Amino acid sequence: MEVDIKLNTPLGQEWESAESLRVAIVGCLEALFRDRDFGQAVGMVSRELVENAIKYGDWEHSDPSLFQFSFILTNDEIIVQVSNPVSTDENTPKELLDAIDWIKQFSSPAEAYMARMQQVAEQPKDSKLSCLGLVRVAYEGNFELDAYMDDNNVIHIKATSKIENR
Repeated sequence: MEVDIKLNTPLGQEWESAESLRVAIVGCLEALFRDRDFGQAVGMVSRELVENAIKYGDWEHSDPSLFQFSFILTNDEIIVQVSNPVSTDENTPKELLDAIDWIKQFSSPAEAYMARMQQVAEQPKDSKLSCLGLVRVAYEGNFELDAYMDDNNVIHIKATSKIENR
């Protein structure tokens, strides 16, 4: 089956947006591939990235149209990307970029997941940034993560997976 699906849309920064998007993606992929696990994995990845953007985005000082969701599915790969404005007054953008670099230094996503779970268990309860969702994307979703911040203070987090990994 030849597949070429592209969705690029602005999102609202309400928490309901993440779940609505997840449900739509799961339904679409389950209908196309008749593979519940694949649909659920991509839905989880999409939701985690959108929730991450909602949680850490700068919604008071930025143009809400900068919050973008992109989903590309071809025969070879699937890409989920979320872009959102961030405040440079906080350390959050650097921490997010550092978290993705940290995940990449492990030999497997499973190792990164176990190490992060240990860190979360040991950190103070009032800690703001867990980045556990990003580790879930790598480990449970089997996606590679990449990120950068552009000159407009918009962070772009991209998750990519080869279709043969499914």
